[in-house]
Amino acid sequence: VSGTFTLNKNSEGELQLERTTRIEVGGEMAFWMRWGMDHLGDEVTTLSPVLKSFDAGAVTDEERVSRSIETSEKIEFERQMERNSATLASYYLSVGLGITVDDLFGSPMNDLVVRSINVDLYGESDVVNHPVGLAFTTTEVLGDDDSSPSARISLIQDFITFQPVPLWSDVSISLEGKSTEMTSFEFPKVEGSKSLKMSHLRFPWGETLSLEGNNLDPEDTFVFNISPSESPLAAPLTLLILTLTSLLFGFLFALRITRNRRRGVLYLEMILIPVVAIVHLLAFSSVIVGGATAVVVVIWWVTSVTSPRSRKDVVEEAITLTTPVIPCPACSTPNPVPSDERPLRFACVGCQRVIKIVA
Repeated sequence: VSGTFTLNKNSEGELQLERTTRIEVGGEMAFWMRWGMDHLGDEVTTLSPVLKSFDAGAVTDEERVSRSIETSEKIEFERQMERNSATLASYYLSVGLGITVDDLFGSPMNDLVVRSINVDLYGESDVVNHPVGLAFTTTEVLGDDDSSPSARISLIQDFITFQPVPLWSDVSISLEGKSTEMTSFEFPKVEGSKSLKMSHLRFPWGETLSLEGNNLDPEDTFVFNISPSESPLAAPLTLLILTLTSLLFGFLFALRITRNRRRGVLYLEMILIPVVAIVHLLAFSSVIVGGATAVVVVIWWVTSVTSPRSRKDVVEEAITLTTPVIPCPACSTPNPVPSDERPLRFACVGCQRVIKIVA
């Protein structure tokens, strides 16, 4: 099973999930699917209840049972599956292929708008053991309950129906999704099987989300959940703008604090900006991104307050004084001598080291 999905808003401003789900079937099951398409409307051969559900439609007697899938048979199969997606397509998948429809698509067929159902014969039209593909293009409008902060929806979960005689030897899954700059896949999580690998990244133009798993046992249990969101605080673009604005004003305020102080350490701490960028890129939640930004800004402010005064500022102050001045042996910063008492100890105004005057 492979597919793509997109989280966006429709023309009415409603959050929706557009999906293309591809089922690639091989081996004996592929032969059964091809044989069934070649027998649409066959009233002579004894057919299974699933295949009997299809009408002959536009398929002629000459095209039927030719051991080759004609274009008209393929089109008729797609047309009937698409027209009766809530009944015939669900019945074909569940009884014929042993697939739980709700778990594969994340919702019952009744809740989905089926845009198209297409068959891919992979270049082979004969009725042989050659892979067959089924592609479902669907749209699901997410209601207020589905897009609330606490809502969780399933994108896919273990969808193979238990069979006394297994129909499938193994299952592979490959899903890739993306959101727009104003929608977000919040808190995606894979529960169950350890064979599935998830990747989640955030960019200014949207998020990417993928799920990969090869040669899974059909009996493996798993569920892949997300919390679809249209909140401005979670949207990739607005979250990036808020983060950059906070870092900019935080650093400008730190520069204001260090107007008469040394800024070397503060400039060095600018390497913390890429740390926040990585947290944003790896699609951590907006709370964690905001927390990382706040920590960096606080570090800058603490550094600014504790930074020593600049040598230029100290020199200018020393020039205006009428008291004696002595340079620091360590940093050469001029220091006013505050008293005639000897011996005298005081801290350097530049490097804070203790200066001792004996005579």
